[in-house]
Amino acid sequence: MRTTLTLEPDAAKQVRELMDRDGIAMKRAVNELIIRGGAVVLQENEEPPFVVKTWPGGYAPGVDPNKAGQYADELEAEEILRKMRS
Repeated sequence: MRTTLTLEPDAAKQVRELMDRDGIAMKRAVNELIIRGGAVVLQENEEPPFVVKTWPGGYAPGVDPNKAGQYADELEAEEILRKMRS
């Protein structure tokens, strides 16, 4: 498909960096960044911006996995009340 793109500055920077790094054409760089999720191509060796902590058994202490629906309902109810108060 042929189209015209207007890239945001950060997206254009990623395209230029990939073109320079791999010596490829803009068309290929844009396609690779779209297919692979953008920053993933340029940051393969970087540490993740956050770390997910896990507990033995996979759940935080005090969290009953059999009550996941109940927890979700409680969070939803709290959010509804918060919006009603605003």
